Amino acid sequence: LEALTAGATPTPEAVPPPGWRLHVNEVVRALINRNPREVLLRDDEPAAATALAPVLHLCRLRGVPVSYGREEVAAWGAVAAARMKD
Repeated sequence: LEALTAGATPTPEAVPPPGWRLHVNEVVRALINRNPREVLLRDDEPAAATALAPVLHLCRLRGVPVSYGREEVAAWGAVAAARMKD
């Protein structure tokens, strides 16, 4: 069974489109070093305010909009994602 799934192609919704940074570490780097267009978070606003307070603080400082409860971020296997500017 492992041999069959090892080379399996992920579903399109499980792969982020180009121009996205995934995972909290990459999102924080993007907020510090670049200027992302938006940040998407898997958690709802109250949970994110507790667990991701530093990320939200950086978003407020940089004026980057945040969207909460995003299912696509969970599908990508991440907690946070940042869409970079073109």
